[in-house]
Amino acid sequence: MNFPGSKGGDPSRPWVYKLRLDDGKIACNVVIYVDDLRITGPTCEEAWAACKRVANYLSWLGIQHSPRKRRDASRTAGAWEGSVFFTTEKELVMLITEEKRKRGIHR
Repeated sequence: MNFPGSKGGDPSRPWVYKLRLDDGKIACNVVIYVDDLRITGPTCEEAWAACKRVANYLSWLGIQHSPRKRRDASRTAGAWEGSVFFTTEKELVMLITEEKRKRGIHR
């Protein structure tokens, strides 16, 4: 844990992260939301290697994976492709990104 203001906190690191025991670097991580995956890593090369390993494992499980949908490693990866839904007292609201709205891709 590396919360702002905590003793020994380092603002150059994430608030919560996994560490590799052998060298103390930030470990790669996979975050899954329904059918969207985000792979993170300390370097572009390590994140790409983790992405390749996850894709190979998905293939081994028989789950189709489309390489054309992959994004290059970036510190500003953008929004998840999905939409956010919430309800008010009288309506169901769907939030989408401005980019998605301009493309006309809303279901």
